[in-house]
Amino acid sequence: DTLVNGEDVKYDGTAPVVTDSNLDMAEGEWISVASEAYIIDVDLATNLNVTERFEDGLTYKYAVAEGEKANLTDSIVIPVGTTEGENVTVTIYVTDAAGNEGTTVVTVNIDNTVPEVSIENGGQASGKVTLTVESSDTLSGIYSTKVYYSPEALDEATVTEVEKLTVIEAVERAYTTENSGTYYAVAYDKAGNYSIDSVEITVADSVTLPSLTVKTKNDENA
Repeated sequence: DTLVNGEDVKYDGTAPVVTDSNLDMAEGEWISVASEAYIIDVDLATNLNVTERFEDGLTYKYAVAEGEKANLTDSIVIPVGTTEGENVTVTIYVTDAAGNEGTTVVTVNIDNTVPEVSIENGGQASGKVTLTVESSDTLSGIYSTKVYYSPEALDEATVTEVEKLTVIEAVERAYTTENSGTYYAVAYDKAGNYSIDSVEITVADSVTLPSLTVKTKNDENA
C-alpha cells in the first residue's frame, strides 16, 4: 500500500491465481451440442479456487474454444454447433479490481455427428431370415446398437418410444416369430447421438426369424 496525498492507495500488480475443482468432464465422457446447448453448473465458491491479494471486486468470465467471453455466474453454456473434437477448451477468466487477469482451462469432448448403422436382409434359407446389422462411429465410438421389431412400419421418430416393440439387443441370437414386419436398427454413440436404419421382412407362416449377426465397428480411440 502507498500513501498518496495523505490517502492510503492500494497497489496490485499481481494477477489472480486460478485453479478449477471438479469442473472437468469425467474422463472419456462425451457430449453432443448438435441440436441443444450443454450446460455445466458452476459454484464459484466451490468449483474455482482463486488466490488474490484483494478479493473485493473480482469478476468472472468464460469463453468456449475461440468464442467470445461471456459472464460467468452459475453456469457455463456450450453453444449449439460448437466445433466437435476431443479436449475442446473452455477458458475461465478471473479479473481483479486493478484489471489483472488470471485464467484456468477445462476441456470437454464433443461429438455432434450421428453414427452410421445399417440393417440388411441376408436372405431366407431353411426357414430362417438372416439380418445383418453393422454400426460405426469415428469420434466418440459406438455405445450400443439395438434392433426393434414392429408388425407395421413406423415413423422413425417413434421407433424407440413405442412400448409394443420387441427389443432385440445387439448380440448374435436366433428368434422365432409368425409375423412379418419391419425391423429397425438403432445405433447410439457415446455422446448420445443416434441413427436408424430399417428393413421390411416378409416370411411364410411359422418360420424362424431372425438369426441376427451384429458387427460393431469402432475407431481406434472408441
